[in-house]
Amino acid sequence: MRFLVFVVAALFATNAFAQNDSAATKKRPWYDDFPFTETMSTKGRKPVIGVFGSLSDWNIDGWNNADEMTPSGRITLGFERRAPSSTSASSIDKVVYDGISLSTSFSADSASFSAFRFGFINETGYTYKFGDGPEGISLLQASNGMQWTVLTHKDLPVDSAERQRILDFGQSVRFGSSTGPILDLRVSENIAFRAGYEWHQVYPRHLFWYWAGSSIIEGIADAGVTLFVNEIGASSPAARPIMHFLLRNAVGLGFKALRSKDMNWPFATASPLNIHTFTVGVNVVF
Repeated sequence: MRFLVFVVAALFATNAFAQNDSAATKKRPWYDDFPFTETMSTKGRKPVIGVFGSLSDWNIDGWNNADEMTPSGRITLGFERRAPSSTSASSIDKVVYDGISLSTSFSADSASFSAFRFGFINETGYTYKFGDGPEGISLLQASNGMQWTVLTHKDLPVDSAERQRILDFGQSVRFGSSTGPILDLRVSENIAFRAGYEWHQVYPRHLFWYWAGSSIIEGIADAGVTLFVNEIGASSPAARPIMHFLLRNAVGLGFKALRSKDMNWPFATASPLNIHTFTVGVNVVF
């Protein structure tokens, strides 16, 4: 009986696909905007070098250095890919940027912490173009899922409990992740000015299964938002870049807030080191 039902369903499905083949080929794939599909293509990519300056505030649950912002510098190396958005107007491009990031504090004498950080970066979003070229303003969401930080302690708190929170991180390589919004103003074929905010979390220890479980929950939420943004883009193409920017950044930053005291929320784990960074800089596209 089950076999018969399967055969009948298959026949109806085949007939339906045959009747709607021309429409289906024009429809945007449901998975088209997912991060793992965005990073797979290597067609039409261009090398990019970025140079940035930033100010950061460091805090752990129960301690912060809010009275002092830590300056730092950053270099990024990567590739940019852009293509017309398939459900949007011709004046909107889809943009994907993948690469590596290297950053360090350059004023260690005046900071409670100094750090060297390296890792992978992934930025996705859309560009409102000014004309036929790449010039325009891009609204991006950065999701940097794998980064490592080498910490150096200075000016530790006198309070023993707060001091121990900091010492828990040691002075070795620590795993972490970051996310945040980026505004990219492309003024020519080769130059883009950038401003952004990043929330980076450094873990005192890496508990793989707790981290994996927390990441899966965030991934499900991000997938749901991505599908919703796809539907918005299909019905209101001009709104797609803004909604992608707002909703996906809201998910990323929302989960960072949930993990600000439990690094692998919803699992009860240690507090991460939270680094809030404001960045400005320039990308050179080759």
